[in-house]
Amino acid sequence: MSVASIEHALYQDWPGHWPQTEAEVTDCRRVHGDTRRWDGGGPDPQLPHYTVGFAYTVGGARYTGVLSSTVQVEPRDTFPIRYNPDHPDQNNSLASEIDHSVVFRDYTWAMGALILGIMVVDFVRRNFFHSFLR
Repeated sequence: MSVASIEHALYQDWPGHWPQTEAEVTDCRRVHGDTRRWDGGGPDPQLPHYTVGFAYTVGGARYTGVLSSTVQVEPRDTFPIRYNPDHPDQNNSLASEIDHSVVFRDYTWAMGALILGIMVVDFVRRNFFHSFLR
């Protein structure tokens, strides 16, 4: 990997250095939380929050997204949002960051490597550990 590609990855692709634009609130709906906890485990309680739909324009194209907010906002309110200049549909909202295939791919590889590591350790322990005891 060249120094130029590392520099590009650090300074150009990082969401903190993406261009910023104004997003406009298109919808805001209250989500009533479920504060019950199921017996024997289950999902954590969900606190009430607002689901906020928003839209922003980059290069004449309109992009939309959804995020969660602890406060109510009104349609036509604006807020700053950063977007990926190579893929303007990707932005720094939590929903967008979770949806990135890169995040999914990285976690998939990490989980696969962890499972493979556990399998190798278990295989060595079961088949070769008795050799070390002699």
